[in-house]
Amino acid sequence: MRDAPRYPMDRVAFGLCALVFLFWVGLLSFKYYSFGYYDWDLAMYAQVMWNLKHGSLYSSLMGMNFLGNHAEYVAFLLLPIYLIFSHPLTLVVLKILSHTVGAFVLYLWAKKNIPAAGALTIMILFLSFPANIFALLYEFHFESLNVGLLFLLFYFFQTQKFFPFCLTMIVTSLIKENMPPVIAAFGIYALFSKRRNKGRWSLVPIVWGAFIFCVAMLWITPLVRNSDGIHSANQYVGLYSSLGGTPIEIIKTFFFHPGKIFSVILQSSNIHYLTELFEPLLFLPCLSPHILFLALPIFLQHLLSSAPTNHTIFYHYAATLTPFVFLAAVQSLKFIYTKFKPLFYYILLSMLVLTCALNLRLSRENILSRISFFENRLTLPHWQMVQKIPKDAGVIASLSFLAELSQRKHVYSFLDVLRNTNGLSGQPFQLAPHVSYALIDFEDGWIKDEIFRSGNPKVALNRMQEFFKDRWSLEDAADDTILFKREEKNEDPLIERSSEPFFPLSESKSILIDDKILFLKCEIAQHRLKRSNVLPLTFYWKAKRSLNENYFMTIILKEKNRTIISKTRRIGYTIFPTSVWREGDYIKEHYWLLLPEKLPPGKYSLEINLWNKILKIAEISVR
Repeated sequence: MRDAPRYPMDRVAFGLCALVFLFWVGLLSFKYYSFGYYDWDLAMYAQVMWNLKHGSLYSSLMGMNFLGNHAEYVAFLLLPIYLIFSHPLTLVVLKILSHTVGAFVLYLWAKKNIPAAGALTIMILFLSFPANIFALLYEFHFESLNVGLLFLLFYFFQTQKFFPFCLTMIVTSLIKENMPPVIAAFGIYALFSKRRNKGRWSLVPIVWGAFIFCVAMLWITPLVRNSDGIHSANQYVGLYSSLGGTPIEIIKTFFFHPGKIFSVILQSSNIHYLTELFEPLLFLPCLSPHILFLALPIFLQHLLSSAPTNHTIFYHYAATLTPFVFLAAVQSLKFIYTKFKPLFYYILLSMLVLTCALNLRLSRENILSRISFFENRLTLPHWQMVQKIPKDAGVIASLSFLAELSQRKHVYSFLDVLRNTNGLSGQPFQLAPHVSYALIDFEDGWIKDEIFRSGNPKVALNRMQEFFKDRWSLEDAADDTILFKREEKNEDPLIERSSEPFFPLSESKSILIDDKILFLKCEIAQHRLKRSNVLPLTFYWKAKRSLNENYFMTIILKEKNRTIISKTRRIGYTIFPTSVWREGDYIKEHYWLLLPEKLPPGKYSLEINLWNKILKIAEISVR
């Protein structure tokens, strides 16, 4: 672009975008190295790029050819970058770059319509808009690259730069199947807005958008899915099942039953979603419906969907809408600036700053909650466990480890075991013979949701217990995270259940907990796992009666009266929690308490808190 920073305000805007870019690179790198990517999108797309680098379109995390999921042909355009910078963070940096470059293009366009100070203000509001912050904090998705491209597309469209517009149009249409309809919307808009060269400005986007959409959705995606043995043409049609069972039925409903469409759009979740997008800007963008029209395909995609994630700003979806929301706000401010006295414009701009600042403050708790867990006392042992897995070994892991483990051919999500699904393919899960390691955080939020909050938790629990039965030996451990290696037989399981005691009961002084569980004893074990900063413990229990509750214990390490560690853990881990213990069961479980990295020499006491009963276990000397 020729609008390079030449004026003082331009340099301020460019410098601010550069600082914001560096801030997010630092924060999200910290998130990555703290295993803070807790969903699967970054891992999936990082593996897609790694596989493309090695000549394959298949993703083991997706369980299918990645083109059978979304029409994300942009991956091929990004491949040269990934060949040079082969790391999952490359995708994260590209996402940040898209947002910050988009913000600067927004400033350049706004400066053509309102005073430069107002343009800079709008750019700052965009960079601090909660929907954009949540999109950056979330995982990676190719759709998040839309931000900068959509701003460029609009900028070239309005400044009559046809060939740059066409180039941007082509790249944008390759990001995902929901972008070609937006391209076509630009063509429709050109029919009513362009005075010169109306034909090419309208015909080219409409034809290109329709062509790419039809090729992707009616040919490539069904072809790829059929070749993978998946007999549905598109897995996302089901999100619109309230409108019809097939794409044809959905289209008929859209055109011939508008009342049904509006009844879905006016649901409370959608009203709240739209309020989150427009209220901070005082609904000013609504004064420019012709700009918002360009985003109509995305609005309909979100508002008519049955997926809860499409009706909130907490994921990446809203980031495709915010460029149009802010462009419409600029257009409305231009109208006000030219039609009313400047004082009214400046008062309104000041009110926008105030309401956006208030909205950001109201979102502060949600934003901080997504940042606070980056601090992880287990980060170092987690990295040590990851590094123990050979680079070419097949591995299955809980979600927070998948991004770093994604740069290999065979990597799988442990959540698929619990759900009995092969990635996104909808087919039953089968453990690949190439998998030789399992890295599991048994307190992973997704695992806990599946075990304790899903519709059929016993089924998921049985699948997990069956998975680990007689297959895996313990390689490393710290707190609730265990690294397993696949073996023919597991001679030292994490947890054992027996109808007979594991030692003569006369050797223990049992403690009755809540009239249901007997704590028999705790040993400081001499287990073969050698980790200098863990304390290996073995607990013995007996169920006095069948249980339906999950019990916890707190392990406390003290130096005199000063608490060094207070760790609350689930008895039996998630794999065999007390809620499935039955009367007469004897339970033996291993646990490795993570100690501070540099524990000063001295004498320490080990205690456990069981249902408000404090038991002193042992005295420990550290040299």
